Formats: sequence, C-alpha cells, structure tokens
Amino acid sequence: MFKVPEVAKQLNCSISTVYGLVDAGKLVAYRIGVGRGALRITESDLLAFLESCRTKKAERTPKPSRPRPHLEHIRLRPLPASPVPRGISATGKDVDKPMRSWPDSSAP
Repeated sequence: MFKVPEVAKQLNCSISTVYGLVDAGKLVAYRIGVGRGALRITESDLLAFLESCRTKKAERTPKPSRPRPHLEHIRLRPLPASPVPRGISATGKDVDKPMRSWPDSSAP
C-alpha cells in the first residue's frame, strides 16, 4: 500500500491532485485509522486508475470545410485610382522641404 505522497511522486503530480482524484472517486483509496485517518492506495488500484486514463491513438480525419458566411453588413470601399505622389503627405503639405526650426525663446 502506498501513501499519498508516494503516489504523487509516481504520478509526477502534486499531493493535492491525488487527494482530488480520491475525492472525485477516480482513484480508489482506503482510509486507515480513527477520525480522518490516513489514506492508503494499493498498487492494483493505482494500476487500474492508470489504465482508465490511457488514451488510444486517434485517427486523424480531416475536418469538413464549412461554407464561408455571407457578410452583408460589411461594405468594402474600392482602392484609390492612383497612389499619393511621393513628397506630399496625406495632408497635402510638401514633406521634402526642410522643417522650420522653432523660434528662439531667448530672443525678445
């Protein structure tokens, strides 16, 4: 019979996970002693639990493609006929000109 920490070590999980499995009824345990007692888990019960957790290799089947929904509420605007000429920003100002420096704050 194994103690809870030993089972946790074998399953590579936390002690609280083992207690949770026992509370959920997924792992059979024996309560030894008076009152709360101590939990003990037999090797056969541990192996039965592990066997119940085994997953089979699933065959991959392609998912069926779903038709794309028609989105009536979305309206797309056509692209502009010609791009904005180089050197002019979207505001229409010439960006090739050097920027003016700020006025000198120390001048009267």
